Amino acid sequence: MVDSCLSGLILNEMKKSRKKERESPPTNFLERNIAWIHSKKSLVAIIIVYFMMVGLGNFLDGLGKVINGIQITYAYIFEEKQMTDEALVWESRNLSKEIITYLLERRQGEPVFSFDNFEESTQSTISYSQQTVGYYSSEFQPKVAKYREEFLKRGLINNELDSFYKNATNPIGVESVAFALNDLAASLDAKK
Repeated sequence: MVDSCLSGLILNEMKKSRKKERESPPTNFLERNIAWIHSKKSLVAIIIVYFMMVGLGNFLDGLGKVINGIQITYAYIFEEKQMTDEALVWESRNLSKEIITYLLERRQGEPVFSFDNFEESTQSTISYSQQTVGYYSSEFQPKVAKYREEFLKRGLINNELDSFYKNATNPIGVESVAFALNDLAASLDAKK
């Protein structure tokens, strides 16, 4: 009985406050929006945080594209070409073939993965992959960077190459670099 009376009083009080809100609503646009936001704080906060994160991600992606565009424009306008187009096509295709040949040779000696010896197999696979990438970094990456710069001077870019040539984290990334280099050579060859 007391609970029902108390509930009735609370409901009655809520109805009165809603009636007052309806009778004297906020007068201007700003007051209405502030009142609405105040009543929906947690939902609005989640939405704001979401859009901030999405916006930050889009901003950083856009900033990366702008920086890449500036690098390309600078290289295209101000830097002198160190190689002829023919030499660049030939040498970059040759380097692409060398990288692919190296990867094929490495695959032949790749350790066999065994679920029976999961820990050991995992470690040997990771180690083998790191050795492959390490060799790429020391032997091929400086040449790839040089040829990439030469392609930039000609206004040619490849996003795949830009993504992996400095930080090929596994043999698949190294393979992507080789294919991207070959694609750039084909693009330059087609421009002639």
